[in-house]
This record gives sequence, structure tokens and C-alpha cells, in this order.
Amino acid sequence: MNKEENTKDENTKEETIEKQDIYNSLDKLYNIYATDELIKGKMKNYIDHHLPNLLDKYIEREKMKKEIEKEINEFTNNFLYSDSLEYYYIKQTELFIKYDGLHFNIINRNDLIHEILTSIYLNKLLRRRKHQIKNNIIKRIKENELTKSIPNSSTIQFVINYITPFFIKDRNTTKYFLTILGDNVLKKETKNIYYLNHSCDKFIKYIKEHFKSYFKNSINIDKSFSYKYEKESHINHRIIDIDGIKINNTWDIFLRKYTLDIFTIAVHYSTRYKSADGFLETHLCESKSKKRILYLKNNTPDNIINLFIDDYIIHVDNISISQMELYYMWMQFLKKSKMPNIININYFLEYINKNNFKYNENTKCYEDITSPHLCYIKIFKDFWEETIILTDDEDELETSELFNLFDDWHDKEKGKYMISLDETTMVSVFKHFYNINIQNNKIIKNISCTLWNKKDSINDILEDLKSQYKLLDENTVSFQQLYKDYCKEQKNEKRIVSKDYFLKYISISIPKNFIKNNYILNLYWD
Repeated sequence: MNKEENTKDENTKEETIEKQDIYNSLDKLYNIYATDELIKGKMKNYIDHHLPNLLDKYIEREKMKKEIEKEINEFTNNFLYSDSLEYYYIKQTELFIKYDGLHFNIINRNDLIHEILTSIYLNKLLRRRKHQIKNNIIKRIKENELTKSIPNSSTIQFVINYITPFFIKDRNTTKYFLTILGDNVLKKETKNIYYLNHSCDKFIKYIKEHFKSYFKNSINIDKSFSYKYEKESHINHRIIDIDGIKINNTWDIFLRKYTLDIFTIAVHYSTRYKSADGFLETHLCESKSKKRILYLKNNTPDNIINLFIDDYIIHVDNISISQMELYYMWMQFLKKSKMPNIININYFLEYINKNNFKYNENTKCYEDITSPHLCYIKIFKDFWEETIILTDDEDELETSELFNLFDDWHDKEKGKYMISLDETTMVSVFKHFYNINIQNNKIIKNISCTLWNKKDSINDILEDLKSQYKLLDENTVSFQQLYKDYCKEQKNEKRIVSKDYFLKYISISIPKNFIKNNYILNLYWD
């Protein structure tokens, strides 16, 4: 049927049938069989007895059909938009999502179909149309993308209460961060650069990986985040304070379980506030959170250096500070302020020189100034230069071991601490001033300390254990047992080497012909 015929058909359906039209149709039919009394009798009988019944049945069928269609629509809408359950679809991975009002979770297609058919079975009127209803609901769910969802307040509070204050100190910054995440998910254009502490890369990496498991490579959540200073105008710079140091397996487990909750909240905030900047303008007003976020926008590099000078530099006659020490102080100021390194060393030193600080080219020092924060640097440097030896062999010290050695040295040479000293600060000083090779922020390679020869201390205890094992007529001793006995024999708990170091040293120092399957043969003790 062509378009013209369709239009004609529709117009015919819309015409009103008058009584005379029906008379005319009957008259036409009557005239055809006017001479046939039998046919005329059947026509009258049909009109008197059969046609009313047929019309009644037709009316009843149409009524029932409308009731069923109404029931189907009500059932479909109730299933899709109930107060307690909502369903969505992720086309990238062909996943169906069920929202119970608190959490978004994957629902297996077969389980979803089972839920639909079980609900249909409770209504006798719909059972014969179950496959049609099921297919229509599945089709409607596939059209309902997850980005269209609006999470309940309970879901939003659940996520915010986990992130705050464990990772982010205040709720406003948490909401701002989620809005940025939503902007990135929705691919909204922005000139802003959002600075995070470098330790937060794992935090963002976890989010990215878990989002990818649901949406493949269709979204890029980290495109506007940065961990190092970019040279764009400061007007577009934002600071997000996240404590990346606390990121651990607990966060990974939380993300794995509640990725979709975070995703929907992020998209909801981005949609609601239009953008992260929209959130700042309409939600934060003049709060402390907003001032912190816009710190780089509202302060020039020169202003920030001046804040550093006011806080870290004092004038003292006949005392000097080296360029390297001054720059270390600057780095500590940035770390304390949780800011990226926004100024390169040349600009920083040029600005310092403009401030009438006397610089001695011969000593590479600024004269008649110092810093109240410099005291601990000198203490750590004294310790290093007095006790540390750089080596080319496999010597190494763990940072905790080195700090224990420093602690003993300071107690003996300098007395009790007058200022707070810790392992993290010690490592930062050594990394800045000395060319150290540190692995996993834990093991410093190619150094030894005059206060403790690790290898000699192990050998001394091994000699004692050797005599004991020989006396007890031990057949074989496992590496594990040897380490336990070593720990018992070492009276100074601060001088117990790590298990990894011990096992590595044993496997090298004891000849291989005395070792079998991580056991030391009894011949070695003879």
C-alpha cells in the first residue's frame, strides 16, 4: 500500500457513519437478491439474531483488548519506574544495571528476564502476552542509559561519607571533585587544570581502571587532572586536596563494589551544576573550600614566593644559607601548602635576588639570612656526612633502619630532640641533597653506615648458631628457622635486619653445595 492509499484509509476511518449510510448499504444488498426469497430470509435472520451477537462480542473483545493494553502499559511502567527499583543499560559492555535505591549493581540478563516473567505470572490477564511484554521491557531498558539516572540522597551520602574525611577533608571539596569527574565523563570542554598531589595518581588510576571495566575506552576521566605544574595561565588553575597517601587496598575494594554509585553521582552533579565552575559559583559561594580551590587563580607566583619569604626566611647577621638549602625550604613550603611546584628554580632564584638578599658567588650562599626550619636539615646532613659511606657493592639500608641509626647517633652526639624529626623528613632531605638510589621509598641502595655493619652482625650471630646447631646435632635447618633463631640471638631489636635482606645474604654467603631446597645441610655446621 502506497502513501496516498494510507492517507485515504486514515481519512475513511475518521468519517462518521450516518444511519442513512447503513440503510443504503442494506438497500444495495437487498436489491441484489430482491428476487431470491431464501437469501432475503437469511439476511433478515442474520440481522435479527446473529449480527447483534457478533457486534456484542466485537465490542467485548475491543473492551478487553483496551483493558489488556492498559494493564500492559501500567505493568511496564510500574516495573520500569517503581519507587524501589530502577533499571538501566550500559551499551559499551551490554550490561544491565539494577538500582535498589541505595546501590547500582549489575544484573544478569537471565535474572532480569526471570524477574520480569515472575512479575507477569502474578497477573493472569497478562500471561498470554508475557513474551511481548518481556521484549518490550528489555527494549525500554536498553534505551535507558545509566547517564540518565538520578541517584537518591542515600546513595550520594553513602559515597560522600566514605570519601570524606578519609581522603578529602571537607564535603564541599568532595562534591567538587565528583563534579569534575562527571565533566570528564560527559566530555565537557574546559580550560581548567586540576592539580592533585603526586601521590594521588594511584587514586585516579583506580577510578579509571574500574570505570573502564564498565565503559571500556569510551570515557577518559583523568584528562583535566595534573600532578605537575603546567605553564598555562593561573586563572585556569585549581587545587584539589586529596590525601593520596591513604590510598590502599581498602579504596580499591570500595571502588570495585561501588564504581557505579560514584559514576552516577559524578554525572548527576555535572548535569545539575552544568560544570565544576558552575558548582563553585552556585554552591560554594565564599567558603574556605572555594578559596583553597581558587588559590592559584587568586595569587600570582610573586605573591606566593612572598608568602614563603614571610614564613620561612629570617634575617640574622653572620649566618648564611646555601641556594640548595633555600630551594629545599621552598619545596617544603609547597609540600606543606599542598601546592604543585608552580615556579621553576631559575625564576625562583631570580625573584629572591630581586629582594635584596646578599648572594656570595664564591660560597654560593645567601648571607645574613636563615630559616627557622633549617635546623633539622643541618642535623640530617651532619649525620650523613659523618656516618654514611657510598659503596659500589650490594650494601643497602632500609629507611627505617637508617632512621634508627640516626636516632641513636643524635641521642649520643646531640642529645634529645628539641624539634620534631621523623623518617619521612629525613628521606626528603637525603633525596634533595645527595644522589641516592632509593627503591619503593623504602630501600636505599649502595650505602652503608659506620654505626652498623649489617653483614658482619649477621656473620657474628651465624658463628654462634653454627656452634649451637653442631652441638645439638641438627641435620638440616631451613632458611625460615635460621632467621627466627637469628632474631632471638640479636639482643638489640633495632639491629635486626629484615627477612628479605637476611635470606638474600644467606643465599650468597653460604656456598651453594651446602644448600638444598632452601635448607642448609648439616655438613655446613661441621
